[in-house]
Amino acid sequence: MTIKSIYGCPTQCGIYGHSLCGGNGLCSYDWQNTKAGCFCYWNRGGAACEEEVGTKAYKALTSNRIPDAYMHTFISNVTWNNLEGETQVTNVNVTYDLSPFHLTDTAYTVKGNDTVFSYVWNFLGNVPSDLSKDCGEALGPCTSNCDSSFSEKNGDTLGAAFQINSDNNNCNLLARGNSYKWALYDSQDPARGVSFTYLDGGYCASENTNREFTINFVCPSSAKKYPSPEKTLSLTSYVEESDAHLCHYSLTWETAAACPYQCVGDGSQYTVCNGRGICAADPIAGSVRCLCDANFEGDWCETSIQPSTTTTAAASHSDSHVGLQVAISIVTILVIVFIAVSLYLYIRNRSLEKFRGQLLDEDADDITSPPLHTEPKVPDDMSDSDSEADKEKAENDDEEEKKFKNKKSKKSSDATSAETAELVTIEPPKETADNKFDIKLEGPPTG
Repeated sequence: MTIKSIYGCPTQCGIYGHSLCGGNGLCSYDWQNTKAGCFCYWNRGGAACEEEVGTKAYKALTSNRIPDAYMHTFISNVTWNNLEGETQVTNVNVTYDLSPFHLTDTAYTVKGNDTVFSYVWNFLGNVPSDLSKDCGEALGPCTSNCDSSFSEKNGDTLGAAFQINSDNNNCNLLARGNSYKWALYDSQDPARGVSFTYLDGGYCASENTNREFTINFVCPSSAKKYPSPEKTLSLTSYVEESDAHLCHYSLTWETAAACPYQCVGDGSQYTVCNGRGICAADPIAGSVRCLCDANFEGDWCETSIQPSTTTTAAASHSDSHVGLQVAISIVTILVIVFIAVSLYLYIRNRSLEKFRGQLLDEDADDITSPPLHTEPKVPDDMSDSDSEADKEKAENDDEEEKKFKNKKSKKSSDATSAETAELVTIEPPKETADNKFDIKLEGPPTG
């Protein structure tokens, strides 16, 4: 399953106005600076291509070649955002020149990785007879009354593509080469390449249709150098037969020669923008052009420049933006861990306090409760004589305790009597006839 989303792109490619690279550039890899980033359209800059860095009109490159069958121009609708964030649509002419893939006296051979089939083909040209000598018995294309009774052979007629079984040399005609169609490899990225399909292969009775053969010429995003097509006659690739449309075969060839002519220089060496940029349909420039790596410029990114203040600031802003995201993530994780640990300690302390309270309550009960009187337990194996002796001893102890208590009580009573004897009652004096006081002393009553 494939889900297209701006959030599936590298974080170094900024998002502005809910659009990747602000809708004014493409996210790709800067091979010279070894990091991903936004490649901005004409007169745009910044980490997310959100800034206007110029107003100069772009002068488009033109081809000196006269258009022919090997060239094809697509009028592609490309969307972008103006400085106010409004979506705009601009038509961009995207021209592919695939003439380097045409061979005059030979053909390409593709050997599948896991099948017995091999494929020989040419681009808008015939496969030489010595490479298709076993294909005379192959069915030709059907143009009318096409059913299981169709039996027209290809005969000596040459073709543009064949499938050959290496085990028995059986052959299928995949294309006569007279009927074909062009299409963009990726309609969302019109400079990514072109799909070229032959439509006039031999009749396929199981599907009641003629066989088809598609070559996907893909413009790469790498900085490597590619050999010229005529030096790549033998390819090891996977040729796929469509599950939805049997008898429809396709192969993919990624090479700089498959890019629009504006991105491959003079053709002396096959690299994309000299290995210092990407090829893109620029809607602001109104043309296909090279979007260069940082610190390079020119039609093919051939000129090195010193980093400008704007570029440095944009790079710094991009790095700080990434650093901020990382810092926020770390702080968030630490906060979550702190909350979890705090919650654990709180629950643990509450449990300990509850348990400690229960222990204190039990201790208080033990202190305030009177001890229970228990009779001493006599062992089962004690003899009767021992029991009688213990009983007699217990009675003697009780008698001694009673005597002690009586003696103590008597002493207490005597002490009380002595204290009472010492008390003196003093009554108020009584006046006599001769004004003398009569003092009467009384002791405690006796017996």
